[in-house]
Amino acid sequence: MGELFQSINHTFVEGRQEARGIEIGILALLGVLLSLHVYGIVQRILRRRSELRRFAEERGLDDDDLRLLAELATLAGCARMPLLTNLGLFERATAQAIGGPWSPFEPGGPERLLRLRAVRHALGFDRLPTHAPLLTTRELAPGIAVDVLGQHAQVFDVSESALSIEMDAPLQVATGERLTLNLAHARDARYELRCRVVEQQPGPNDRWNVVLDHDEEPRRVQQREFVRVKTNGPIVLRPLPAWPAPAMPREVRARLVDVSGGGAQVVTRAPLPVGLLSRASFTLGGSARFDVRAVVLASWPDSDGTARSNLEFSGLTDGERDRLVATVNSLQMVQKAAASR
Repeated sequence: MGELFQSINHTFVEGRQEARGIEIGILALLGVLLSLHVYGIVQRILRRRSELRRFAEERGLDDDDLRLLAELATLAGCARMPLLTNLGLFERATAQAIGGPWSPFEPGGPERLLRLRAVRHALGFDRLPTHAPLLTTRELAPGIAVDVLGQHAQVFDVSESALSIEMDAPLQVATGERLTLNLAHARDARYELRCRVVEQQPGPNDRWNVVLDHDEEPRRVQQREFVRVKTNGPIVLRPLPAWPAPAMPREVRARLVDVSGGGAQVVTRAPLPVGLLSRASFTLGGSARFDVRAVVLASWPDSDGTARSNLEFSGLTDGERDRLVATVNSLQMVQKAAASR
């Protein structure tokens, strides 16, 4: 009997030793996995810092600029690199900052805004190419013509906090009143701008200088109306090497939501940079293939975790546009016939 108890005890001791060995092995494995995870995080941080530093050197941004952008990114709740390469994010962050701690009336606000203007210039966000949509009047350049209450005017100066225009005569409006300005932008796109009058004063050459606040959401006025139909098919976007130039994959696969002779709405895994220019390839009606230039006018996250983007087609010949419009019209007729059955 004693030998039996000793044998059982010996077995339990060996079992505990084996279990302890397994526990130590598991802990060691967890330690290795944790180390690898931490190493990966550190490598990504270093890679992002290296990418940011390289981008800053290319654009001529110094350490003070990067510190300013770090403040702006904190206010916007994003990292600095997306802020520097995404026009829409940059504009939203700027509007948020000026409406809060970076107001011209807050301590240090004017100095920050002067430096931010220089950063905007370094990034090229103050001189948009012809394909880019107008997201805010901060993107206007001196010399651009606008119409105000039937009078011709020209943009005279643009800062981060205000816009000034030159006119032949003062406006018969009170300070603080909001005006509608009409702007003919690139490719005959028209915008309605709603700006508040800050002040008016005589300028050089018997002209008047009118200072306005910025319109953060210029309203794009559609010049041509196209039939739009719902659809559900693949579309491939191939970003072109044009401004802006964020780090984008060679192809972005998306899904069509609707399409017209002027553009389309698509679903992607993540929001697309506003102003991004791409070649868009898609098929309508099962056989009509199209390969057109498309620029992102707007992009926003959807409730299901995906993103939606509005695209505008550009650079089509009259024949290509007519074929696209005819295909969309044909799809609409098929859909109406199916719905009436």
